[in-house]
Amino acid sequence: MGHARSYISFDILRRVLRDYFKFDVFYCMNITDIDDKIITRARQNCLFERYREKQPPAAQLLDDVRAALQVGPGCLPPDSRPRPSAVRVSLALE
Repeated sequence: MGHARSYISFDILRRVLRDYFKFDVFYCMNITDIDDKIITRARQNCLFERYREKQPPAAQLLDDVRAALQVGPGCLPPDSRPRPSAVRVSLALE
């Protein structure tokens, strides 16, 4: 079952607290499952170096990062709005 057990357990806990006990629940889940094999393979293929050689403008870099972080099918979108500090950082990067 791997990671699925913790996701299901916390989802059930969140739903019980929110729906049964009527608590205002802020559930934050961080998923960082980048395997060392993936990182090693990317380094072997010099993917980052090739990208840097292209010298993309800042706007293109931001677009690429946003595209890479898009929520794919079957993923949960965040159930809260961005915090003001995150918005300020995003605006500063633009």
